Amino acid sequence: MGRVAKQNFAVETIAPTANVVFSLTAATYAPNGEKAADSAELTWEGGADLFYRMDGSAPTVSQGHVWDVGINLKPIRLVSANQIQNFRGITSGAGTALQVSYAR
Repeated sequence: MGRVAKQNFAVETIAPTANVVFSLTAATYAPNGEKAADSAELTWEGGADLFYRMDGSAPTVSQGHVWDVGINLKPIRLVSANQIQNFRGITSGAGTALQVSYAR
């Protein structure tokens, strides 16, 4: 039996508040009564860097993985439901947005 391609089923835009830790929206990636997303693609728009973690702990504006807007233009790919649930981000700038597409 061949491998079944994943299907995108939901998207969201998160406009984080500067210096406030945020996570992905559970009601979007795990709709009530439906199978939760098991992968996601994230793109970052804006002029400030994004610091993030995928273990559920809170990043700071100086600690965590950094998505440097001047260098990193590739999307972040989360490859498990656990990574999606435990994703946390923070930015020091305003006017930024995280675009997320979920698949299962």
